[in-house]
Amino acid sequence: MACSNLLMTTGLWERETFVENLRGIGARAYHDKHPFHVAMNEGGLSPDALRGWVANRFYYQRSIPIKDAAILSNCPVREVRRVWIHRILDHDGNA
Repeated sequence: MACSNLLMTTGLWERETFVENLRGIGARAYHDKHPFHVAMNEGGLSPDALRGWVANRFYYQRSIPIKDAAILSNCPVREVRRVWIHRILDHDGNA
């Protein structure tokens, strides 16, 4: 089933169908399949391209706990906040 067809499906899937479809998308379209990542892993990037990737990755990783904290600050459901707080601790630590 093509990705666009998955998005057009109505109704809920059974758990097994959901997992199968999600894994199928990951096998075809996970970030490691992107031409940039393939080139990086094969040593095909220029030094400038690699430095750009490192800077972008650092900024992205630094921003994750800030984004998660913003989500938590607007979440009225205590149980959800208790689950999400671990994401912040995973990135920022708890010391």
